[in-house]
Amino acid sequence: MILGAAACGPPGSWQRADTGSAATAADWTQCKQAAKEEADRLYVFSFPFPYPPSWAGRQPSYLEWQQRFAAFKSQEESRLADTCMREKGYARTAS
Repeated sequence: MILGAAACGPPGSWQRADTGSAATAADWTQCKQAAKEEADRLYVFSFPFPYPPSWAGRQPSYLEWQQRFAAFKSQEESRLADTCMREKGYARTAS
């Protein structure tokens, strides 16, 4: 049970052996910006109402669809930023 709770905690900070905190912060800022731009390109809010039918057999409300859309976009943005940092050679430390 404790292991499951630890897995849900906040991620640690990014670290790379040859990089100081200023360079790490700059890389993180660059990765977040690139991830935001890519997520904005992938998740264009352009569907007319009513939104995609058949979520559990029912039509979602406009607000529900908009919230779900924002959540998916946010998750993708986080994943892209994390991937960018890993590609630069960083790893998360335990928090």
